[in-house]
Amino acid sequence: MISISKPKLLALVVIGLFLFLPIISSAHGLYEVTVPGNTLFAEDFNEYASGVDLHNGYGTGVNGCPATSGTANQCASKNGWGWYDNGLGGYAHVSNNNSYSGPVAMEMASSTVVGGKFDIHHIIPTSNTTTVVSLSVYMAFDNFTRNGSGGNNQMTVSIETWDYGLKYECVLFVTPGSASVQISSPDPLPNSGSINLRIAAYDDTRMVYDTGNWHHVQITCDIKNHRYLSVVIDNWNVLGQLGVTSAAMDSLSDAEILLAGKPFTIPVRMEFAQVNQVTSGLKQWHKWMDDIVVTDVTTIPTQGFFAANELWKAVAAMGSMMSVVTMYSSVRAYQEPDPLRRRMKLMVAVVFAVGAGTLAVFAIILSHL
Repeated sequence: MISISKPKLLALVVIGLFLFLPIISSAHGLYEVTVPGNTLFAEDFNEYASGVDLHNGYGTGVNGCPATSGTANQCASKNGWGWYDNGLGGYAHVSNNNSYSGPVAMEMASSTVVGGKFDIHHIIPTSNTTTVVSLSVYMAFDNFTRNGSGGNNQMTVSIETWDYGLKYECVLFVTPGSASVQISSPDPLPNSGSINLRIAAYDDTRMVYDTGNWHHVQITCDIKNHRYLSVVIDNWNVLGQLGVTSAAMDSLSDAEILLAGKPFTIPVRMEFAQVNQVTSGLKQWHKWMDDIVVTDVTTIPTQGFFAANELWKAVAAMGSMMSVVTMYSSVRAYQEPDPLRRRMKLMVAVVFAVGAGTLAVFAIILSHL
């Protein structure tokens, strides 16, 4: 039977800590929602009751909203959301009809007007160091979206911003009926930025086992240099499929951020829209949006980061050396015939083991700063 003394066992544990230190990382438990510290905006709608109208004020003449319906009603609701295209019949409600994480999500219904568009947006302030913004959202839609009267209806997800003469858009077009996903850019992209990709409906009648589909859309854009950096839907990299690593954001003339020679602050605008095809409008189609997170992913290395990184390296090196001394002292102690000298060497090994263990814990903490 092989036995390991306590000092040797402690030394082995400490050495193991340093060997596995690079792969130790923190993780969040299942169903635990923790937003990162660089979050600019997050919404899972779970603080709302089902039925809340996120277009609150529509058609009422309150909150600065026009008293009549129709397209291009520039308006804002009580809940922080606004809109531009307000096609008759559309709505954006908090609903328990469907959700990704439960119990509710935002449900959007299409306009009942042929060719109508209905959208909702949220304005997000940024800091003066923010240059790269990422949007993550989960989306589902009903089967009628792709095969209803007219079919081939279109959904959009976008990150938008301005300078003092143009409005820029990182926009993803999803058209399930034609099995296409597209980005809009002035760059000469293959197939005008479109790829062939089927996106399944939540209640897709073509499916047998693959039902209940939600889709994860992730868009990252450089809002300073006005470029797409990443567009991913589920496990498909759209830019990669187009053979590019980035593309220019689309733009249109818009000087609203500069009025009478005096500038406004420039925000980020997140928008979700539903666009009927020319033969649509005979029946509403629906989509759901949930677990929206917008983050500032600008990379700005700081002196503090570099200092912590160098300190982590130094502490890890010292701990490794002390671990070696611990093991060496343990071996020498058991080779010592004199009991008193053996105890002294074992005490030295224990002291070094405790020191190495302390440094290991300190190094783990520093590695997560």
